[in-house]
Amino acid sequence: MSEIIPIVNEKDEVISGENRETFDKSTGKIYRTVSVVIINLRGEILIQRRAMNKTYPGLWDTAGAAGHVHYGETYAEAAEREVEEEVGLIVDKFIPMKKFFYESEKGHRRFMQTFLAVLDFDEADVEILPEEVMEIKLVKFEELKQIIEENPESFRDLSAQVLEQAVKKYD
Repeated sequence: MSEIIPIVNEKDEVISGENRETFDKSTGKIYRTVSVVIINLRGEILIQRRAMNKTYPGLWDTAGAAGHVHYGETYAEAAEREVEEEVGLIVDKFIPMKKFFYESEKGHRRFMQTFLAVLDFDEADVEILPEEVMEIKLVKFEELKQIIEENPESFRDLSAQVLEQAVKKYD
């Protein structure tokens, strides 16, 4: 079954749908995504290295899970689905952080809703979907901030900004 993603206007109102597999992000059409920062009860952030067949292949992401919103789905429903699909965790409560418009250097235009999820888990509880995620790590905030500052090219765009949003909400 093909996934249909909503195409929205500048007010984030749905105007049409597109098949995700054939959608060309460089057309300038605006789509929706979610990004979920996942933190365990020890204050460790789950980061993921994206699979080679994904956008930003092989790069690290401070979102433990991220992806497109499907047609007819809310941002929160997409967040729940992506976390379960990509890392096999069930989240009871998502804390909305920020929704914003972003245009990448490649001209990809999207609304991104970021969420924070705090739950009791460790690495052994994470079950990655290899088509989506190459590997994961649990990292303390200060260490992760330093890694990003020293190796920004190893992280996808918006990683530092999304991490900052999460830390402000978490504190």
